[in-house]
Amino acid sequence: MREEIAPLPNSKARSLFEGHFGVETGQNRSKLYTSNEVDLVMNHPLFLMARCEATALMSHRLSNSLVYKKFYNFTIYLYGIFLLLYSTFVALFTTVVLRTSHPEAYYNLTNFTGFDDAWCYNVSQALMQGSSDVGGRKTSVDYILKYFLYALIWFHVAKDICIIIEIARINIMKTFTYWMEITTVVLSFTFLYDQSYQMDLTFRCPIQWQYGAFAILLSWMTLLQYARFMPIIGLYVSMLTVILRKFINFLLVLIILISGFALSFYMVFQNFDVFSNAGLSYIKTGMFE
Repeated sequence: MREEIAPLPNSKARSLFEGHFGVETGQNRSKLYTSNEVDLVMNHPLFLMARCEATALMSHRLSNSLVYKKFYNFTIYLYGIFLLLYSTFVALFTTVVLRTSHPEAYYNLTNFTGFDDAWCYNVSQALMQGSSDVGGRKTSVDYILKYFLYALIWFHVAKDICIIIEIARINIMKTFTYWMEITTVVLSFTFLYDQSYQMDLTFRCPIQWQYGAFAILLSWMTLLQYARFMPIIGLYVSMLTVILRKFINFLLVLIILISGFALSFYMVFQNFDVFSNAGLSYIKTGMFE
C-alpha cells in the first residue's frame, strides 16, 4: 500500500520552492518568466497537451476546469460578439441574394441574347430606360442592406487580418479558417459593389453573379467554423472535420484507382463520345455511371 505524504504548510512549501524550479522570490513572485508572447502560448500546459495529443491528460478534471474557466471568464463574450456579427452578415447577404434575380432573366427581358459581361452596360441602360414594371430597380431596403453589409464586410476583414498576424507567429497553418472568411467577405463585396451604371439597379453582371454564388457557399461553410465552439453541435462539426481529413487521405488511393479504369476505358471505347478523349474518360469514370 502506497504511503500518503502529508502536504506541507503553505509557509513551509513557499520557502522550499522559492528560488527553485523557476519560482520567483520575494516581490518578484508574480512576475512572468518571459515577456515573449509566443513562448507564453507555446509553453502553456493546454497547448502542450494538444500538440503532443495527450488525450488522457486533456480529459482530466483539472484540464477541463482550466478550459472552462478560460472560456467562460473571457472567451465566451468575445466569441458571442463575433458569432452575432458574422451570423448577421450571413443572414443579410442571404437576404440580398434571395432578393436578386438571375442576370439571364434581365438579358431575356431586354432582348439581349448573348449572356456575356460585354452586354452588362447595355442591359443596365435598357432597364433604366424601360418601365419600372420590368423589375431590377432598387428600393430603400436594398440600399440599407448594401451599406450595412459594407460595414460588416470591412469589420470582418480588419478582424481577420489582426487575428492572422497574431496566429501566424505561432503556427501559420492555423490561419486557414480566417483566410477563408476573408475570401468570403471579399467575394460578397464584389457581388454587392455597384458600377456607375448599376447604382439604382439590383441587376448584377454575370461575373458578379458567379462570384456571389461562390460567396454564399463559403459564407455558410465558414459559419460551421463558428458553430464548432458551441457546446451541443460543436461535436458534430468536429466529426465532420475528421471525416473530411480522412477522406482527403483516401483521395490519393481513389485517384490512382480511377486513373487505371479511366485510361483503360479511353483505349477500348474511343469510338464513343463519352470516352473520346482522356479528360472525358476521367469524368465519366469518376461519376461511377
